[in-house]
Amino acid sequence: MAKYFYSDCVISDVRGNAAGLVSAKIDGREISNIDMKPEIYRYFTGVGAGTKNRVWFSVQSILHKKLVRVRGVENEAGERLVVKEKIGTSFRDLIISPPLFGFLTWFVSFIVLIIPMAIIVGQRDLMFKINVVAGLFGFAAGVWYFFGALGFIRKSANLDAWSAGDVSKYSKAVKPEFGSGLAALKK
Repeated sequence: MAKYFYSDCVISDVRGNAAGLVSAKIDGREISNIDMKPEIYRYFTGVGAGTKNRVWFSVQSILHKKLVRVRGVENEAGERLVVKEKIGTSFRDLIISPPLFGFLTWFVSFIVLIIPMAIIVGQRDLMFKINVVAGLFGFAAGVWYFFGALGFIRKSANLDAWSAGDVSKYSKAVKPEFGSGLAALKK
């Protein structure tokens, strides 16, 4: 399940290319897999580098890896830079992707169900029963994908409704460099 939150933080030391995953320091902590659109990347490598901003994040878990995306930025003057989804993206997410995802789920479940259904049901009307069960799985997956995409589009439209969160869960502490004076602070 995706998480949506905002945080007042300082993003600095942004490294990577403008059209993909970058690494950055957020409040002095290192994060290596953060996704930024090119205009947000240019802001954080230019005038917004090292300044305190309100940043809206979405976090998705993909195969036990957390992908952090920057959805919008507001500077101290109140100016907002928000990632607007193109109409083609929302059309693809709502109209094209759910049936494709449902078909893929139907195909995979059809392949997976052949042996168990042959053992349980027997040979009589085997293909019809497998198609019905796999079709139900595919339809349910398509509907689930559609409502997930619809929820994301609704959530993205209203950044002010997002709750405050902490991005430190998705980053790691940076080991201080040798001679940075931290030994004097421990005394």
